[in-house]
Amino acid sequence: MQALKGESRLKREFEVCGYQIFRGYSEVFLPVRNRLVSLLKMKFRDLPLIEDEAAFGAFMGNVYETDKKSVLDLYSVFDRTPEMMLASFHPRIVVALRELGLKSPIVSSYPTWRLDLYNNPQRRWFPWHQDSYHENFSENSVTVWIPLLNSGPETKGKGLVIKEGSHRIGIAQTGANKFEITDPRINDFKEVEHSLSFGDFVVLNSLVVHRSGVITEKPGMRLTLQFRYDDLEEPNYIAKGWPRNFSIVDAINHNRFGI
Repeated sequence: MQALKGESRLKREFEVCGYQIFRGYSEVFLPVRNRLVSLLKMKFRDLPLIEDEAAFGAFMGNVYETDKKSVLDLYSVFDRTPEMMLASFHPRIVVALRELGLKSPIVSSYPTWRLDLYNNPQRRWFPWHQDSYHENFSENSVTVWIPLLNSGPETKGKGLVIKEGSHRIGIAQTGANKFEITDPRINDFKEVEHSLSFGDFVVLNSLVVHRSGVITEKPGMRLTLQFRYDDLEEPNYIAKGWPRNFSIVDAINHNRFGI
């Protein structure tokens, strides 16, 4: 478990790289994962153990093909479970956020989740983008990206790919939409994809450029949570009147995610 010491070092690394990895938080996210499994069992018989990632991924890929409606039903309810809400403000998460400079964290939107499978349509994979498109951020807003299964370049589920340090360019130039970054400056930044285990999470500066790893092999599956935060004490956010950011309706828009 990563001890929360050396605050200045963690914050300096975060300011330079645009992200920070925390490891050893499985007790924070285990209730969330268990609740998701319990919901899946309500819908589907013979659900494999989630720890058997190959069998679990193959099962969910088959469900996606044969009973997509039930998968979409999960999107409309899992976000609103107490386990999701409690995890987003677990004391250990709040401590980590404060270490990175958020003095008074507030959720920017409802905590949400993503299920990505090997047989999803190609539009499901998010290209290079910044999370700044989501909302009226505080200047130090962040996204917390949490894998509920092992992720990374060596897994069939792939992971989160980051342009390290790219937050320093500010808001990138885009084309037709926020998912079409045309800014040539992002090419100057190193592309990194870290291996993460269940219990790890990544805190991203909302301006750091990142994308989804593309899943191509059966039974590849990526199961993640996304928590977003602003800082009530950040001066520009105070001056804007603490605007309410995007709503749960946006977070569960099925068409938006290409399911």
